[in-house]
Amino acid sequence: MNDMFTDPRPYLPDHRVWRRLLLIILDPEHKERSILLQKRLWTMRSIGTVIQWNPNVIKLVPLLEDDGDWPDKQFFDDMSAEYLKPFAAVISQLLEIAYAEAKG
Repeated sequence: MNDMFTDPRPYLPDHRVWRRLLLIILDPEHKERSILLQKRLWTMRSIGTVIQWNPNVIKLVPLLEDDGDWPDKQFFDDMSAEYLKPFAAVISQLLEIAYAEAKG
């Protein structure tokens, strides 16, 4: 079994943020939901997803075939819509926290 607390792509430049993200996901009050989210984010990362940030937004972006394993952006968008969209607000908050903690 894979360790869901460990970044499956530690060689990518956003590793510190992913490491924080995978650690802060678990919420004791919503344990089953947070475990499901952790598995989904870990899987998206393992396929080749990076965190992209600028002053206005932090978002998940696919690494396509040359750098990652996503065959195209449409496939990434479809998987994100199906597996991550129900958690969009939580993911946004977690990304901001993880980025702030990794930066500091």
